Amino acid sequence: MQMEQIGEKANPVFKRNELTFSLDYGAGRTPSKADIQAAVAHTKKVALEQVEVVNISSDVGVASGKATVNVWEEKKMPIYGKKEEKEAPATPEKEEKKVE
Repeated sequence: MQMEQIGEKANPVFKRNELTFSLDYGAGRTPSKADIQAAVAHTKKVALEQVEVVNISSDVGVASGKATVNVWEEKKMPIYGKKEEKEAPATPEKEEKKVE
């Protein structure tokens, strides 16, 4: 996948940079949010938690598209593609009934 930054807008009110990227993914599939999040974090040299992928739009009939991404200064975003571990629900102990 090739990414080229085509736009950048600083938004000091929300403490973020709003970026637009042109994507070319050849004969492959449309990249996932996790793929784009990792690529932008690497390119901009920021942590994964600071990158929010807002939108991915594919061009019709062509293996290319655009992605809108926010890079936050303070807000922490979830890491896409990372499975969250859920706590197992507590199972109540079965009470045995005595037959008298």
